[in-house]
Amino acid sequence: MYSRFDYASNPLGVSGNSDRLAFAPFFLFKDLVTIFIFIWVLSIFVFFMPNSLGDSENYVIANPMQTPAAIVPEWYNKCHLISLYAGSF
Repeated sequence: MYSRFDYASNPLGVSGNSDRLAFAPFFLFKDLVTIFIFIWVLSIFVFFMPNSLGDSENYVIANPMQTPAAIVPEWYNKCHLISLYAGSF
């Protein structure tokens, strides 16, 4: 029974504590640096280049007499529309 749990907490089989890495200072620092870089790059886009991630359709002047081309009937309306076009309910 002892051989089954021999390496349960240590999958590499390292015998001493001198070969192990502590989680807190190394990986915590790496994760914080990554989060900081992500927030910095995102803030560059948000504050200095807000239009670079936008859609060009947002700058088209709206025409209230014309429906946009992107608005089309969905699949769940097609059966109802076919019955209306055919003249039978």
